[in-house]
Amino acid sequence: DIIGSPNIFTESRMLLTRNGVFRDKNVDLKNAILISSSIEKSRNTNPVILAIYFNLEINGSTEKVLLDTGINNLLTSTKPDINTVPTTDSKYRLLKSANGWRFNKSTVNDAVIKLGAHVIHTTYESIPNFNQPLAKYLLGAEILNIYSIYFDFNEEKIYFIPISDVVHSKTKDIRL
Repeated sequence: DIIGSPNIFTESRMLLTRNGVFRDKNVDLKNAILISSSIEKSRNTNPVILAIYFNLEINGSTEKVLLDTGINNLLTSTKPDINTVPTTDSKYRLLKSANGWRFNKSTVNDAVIKLGAHVIHTTYESIPNFNQPLAKYLLGAEILNIYSIYFDFNEEKIYFIPISDVVHSKTKDIRL
């Protein structure tokens, strides 16, 4: 399953790590960062989670970001960045999605993501003619090399836990 798939989000609590998905786990959240988020659910009798959005500070502005670990990069822009004019030093490359679609040339830009007191310096690709109307950015699988993500759907809270704080015991319990 792709992590963004509704089949993944079937438990009230789960921990998503670079080593896999751990369902119905209690986690010590003392070093975790509570992330402002919203959850899109289906509108049927037994609703399923369709999408998870974060409000992250990127380059000094609060931006809506869709969790999409089907994308390999840490961050991808879904809208042309009108504040960034590509220079002759900008990097361009053709992208191909998992389903084989080709995107136009993308522009690679610098980004600073603030998560509380934590700062991530990275780059992101701005893809012209690719628009996700509900989010300016996609947060991809690379985030799992920096943070594990704990979902508490009962409390409607999502936490980022620095991976240095997550330890796996032989019984696959998650302890912090």
